[in-house]
Amino acid sequence: MKVFLSESLRWRLIILAGSFFGAGITLPSSLTISTPGHYLLGADARNSSGATSIIRISSSNVIVDLADHIISADATIGVSGIVIDTGLTNVVIKNGTIRGSTGSGIVVNSNCSQVAISGIQFERCAGVALDLNRLTDSIVHDCSFTECPADSGTISIIALLRCQRVAIASCTISRVTVPNPSGRFYCALNDCVDCDFTDVMIVDNADQAPTFFYLESCQTIRFDRCAVLANTLDATGDGFSFFDTSRCVVNECVVMNQIAQGSFDGFSLADSANNSFNNCVVENCQSVGDFLHGFRMRGRCTNTALQNCLVRNNSARSFLFGYYVETTIQLVMNACQAVGNSCQSGRCAGYFCEEPVSDCSLIDCYFISNKGDSTANSFGINSQTPKFNNLYFRTIAFENGTIAANQLRNLPTGSVTIPAAPETDNLAPITFSGTNIAVPA
Repeated sequence: MKVFLSESLRWRLIILAGSFFGAGITLPSSLTISTPGHYLLGADARNSSGATSIIRISSSNVIVDLADHIISADATIGVSGIVIDTGLTNVVIKNGTIRGSTGSGIVVNSNCSQVAISGIQFERCAGVALDLNRLTDSIVHDCSFTECPADSGTISIIALLRCQRVAIASCTISRVTVPNPSGRFYCALNDCVDCDFTDVMIVDNADQAPTFFYLESCQTIRFDRCAVLANTLDATGDGFSFFDTSRCVVNECVVMNQIAQGSFDGFSLADSANNSFNNCVVENCQSVGDFLHGFRMRGRCTNTALQNCLVRNNSARSFLFGYYVETTIQLVMNACQAVGNSCQSGRCAGYFCEEPVSDCSLIDCYFISNKGDSTANSFGINSQTPKFNNLYFRTIAFENGTIAANQLRNLPTGSVTIPAAPETDNLAPITFSGTNIAVPA
């Protein structure tokens, strides 16, 4: 996405008073930009009363350079940092800090296009830090969101509603300390199409029941190298959650080092179709008091592909499944692994499926050292639906529990080879071609 502005547009110094003496200035009302131009903020600015925003942009073809200054709101409730009016194009906001806004940080109203937001630090915004509505052909990059939101009632930090071709890149959300008891969506996309998230990190937050990346009724969304790292949850949560969403691609994304008091899913899909996950990892996550899934597919998921994904060294109290599949058809898992996961007082399985699950294929997958609270609760694969047309091809289950019988459960008789002595760490007996093939009955 490119934002074009005429070279002839002249510079305008927005605030003169105090700009040469390092002093800030208090604005009695919104500073409104209504003429095209390249505007430079000359001093820190704050709003005391009488406005719903500190800066309002009501013209297309505008660059606002905060020049490393801070804009902030005092005690007045509902004051946003910067608001872009409806239907504008070619707007740039860059290089500064929005601190303590009592409303949102930046609001882009409906039907704007070619908006670029870069180098902005959002700090302690009470409302949605970045609120994008029906935005097209735009980019947000090199921004940070710290201690946002500062209000426990705010349910989103970055919100995209009916946006198309919006890119979010090289952004960080960190140090949330005001939990929302009902649940919060850190990056929420609703009814969006053709949007990209690249190198977005959500790290070191403490919340009640968050979903870190949430998609509902979206299509063709792409994630590359996004990370959910070292967050603490007082209740339940999800790393990535897809609902009624299709044709998305998730590449090299990780969910690591989460501690949840309740249940936790690394990647969760419901009522979704034609989504692909490549080289994704769920590792070192812990559910202190409930269950944990690395990947969870339920509610009529169809045509899902997992390639080279890994669920490793996670733990839970009640049960843990590396890959949990329910009401799913046409799942393909290729070269995926669940290794070293454990459950304190219940079942643990590398792969667990419940009916109705059909026409699924597991190819060259490894399920190793997944251990429940007893031999009877430890499995490499635990299939509740052996009668449906599922294929297990060159799939290895090894050292799950302590006996060979716990490696592959409820697969068709005669179609599975399992190691005779799983404790020997010897994979040789099951590495030849054609091992672990389950064919339709």
